[in-house]
Amino acid sequence: MDLRQLEFALAVVEEGGFTAAARRLHTVQSTVSSMVSALEKDLGVTLFERTTRRVRLTEAGEAFVPAARRALAAAREVRTLARSTVPGLQGTVTVGTMQGLWPGLCQALSVMSEEHPNVIVELRQAPAAVMQEEVRDGTLDLAVVALAPQQEQGLASRLLWQEPMVLVTGQADPLTGEGPVSLSAVGSRPFVDFPDGWAVRQEVDRAFRAAKAVRGRRFEVNDLLSAADLVESNLAVTILPRSLTRRFPRLLVWPIERHVPHWRVMLVHRRGVLSEPVQTFLNLLR
Repeated sequence: MDLRQLEFALAVVEEGGFTAAARRLHTVQSTVSSMVSALEKDLGVTLFERTTRRVRLTEAGEAFVPAARRALAAAREVRTLARSTVPGLQGTVTVGTMQGLWPGLCQALSVMSEEHPNVIVELRQAPAAVMQEEVRDGTLDLAVVALAPQQEQGLASRLLWQEPMVLVTGQADPLTGEGPVSLSAVGSRPFVDFPDGWAVRQEVDRAFRAAKAVRGRRFEVNDLLSAADLVESNLAVTILPRSLTRRFPRLLVWPIERHVPHWRVMLVHRRGVLSEPVQTFLNLLR
């Protein structure tokens, strides 16, 4: 058993399958499968129930996950301590982030690289709920992510950015006029949704409930590019943070009339004393 095997197995857990884990790890599915199989053989247990439709943790797998996360966190601590004898700030900062990097995070990464070149900053993407748990158990040092208020419980948090969300349509979509669009009018068009648990989805759900409106036929996707492609083809509309729409200049943006959903970018980390590299990076996030 080695750390690489643990990383591969946890990627399968966090991404929900071998194919998605392979994409995150920049490898092929067969490599992920062989690594996990070798790990299972070494442990003498089956970690995953594999079917044609989904991958699910076994009882042994449920016990494995928190221990594996602690082992990887301990390995990072060993690396940090070993490097601590080198002059200057040393260590590793592991940051969770969402799709569509918040610009302030990119700026902090740039400053950290320039001022503290011996600090390694690692980035990881995962669903918000997964990152929340990984911050709690120490797999991640911090996360810059959109979280609903209830997801922040037990963590130290700070609001980094907040903005209204907007309706996004293709250029030939018949829905829009000249002014703000009501959520009830959106029900006349197919709608691109993101998976349940995403902060965008939670805010959109809340807004539609408040407006007592319903969405039309839904396309559910888990990435921004697929959502933009559907909207640009005039197959559907969606609701996004205004700042993310700037990445898709061919799409049209419309303010929402009432019950406007809001996008909140939060910085979350564990409470208590943090390592010097983590605290230094936190101070750069504004």
